[in-house]
Amino acid sequence: MKPGLAGGVVSGRKGKKAVPGEGSIDAQIMFISEALGVNEDIRGRPFVGAAGKLLDKLINDVLRLEKGEVYITNVVKCSFSWRQTSRSPLNLSPLCT
Repeated sequence: MKPGLAGGVVSGRKGKKAVPGEGSIDAQIMFISEALGVNEDIRGRPFVGAAGKLLDKLINDVLRLEKGEVYITNVVKCSFSWRQTSRSPLNLSPLCT
């Protein structure tokens, strides 16, 4: 096992799919999320849950762009299970599911 951030230990990949970014690689606007959610993990695409609906509305209504004209990704590409190794409050997050 490899040491993880925030006092946790990565105990193995738990997710269903890796979630790469999508959109135009030539985009001038990039949206980056911290980590994927349950919907993203299941579907293998970034921003497809409730936050994705809000982001779609922002891209279309405010920026007047199509989703394919921007690049959307997550910093963390897979879900992992974490085991807490410290009792310090500073080490309680981020917890990945």
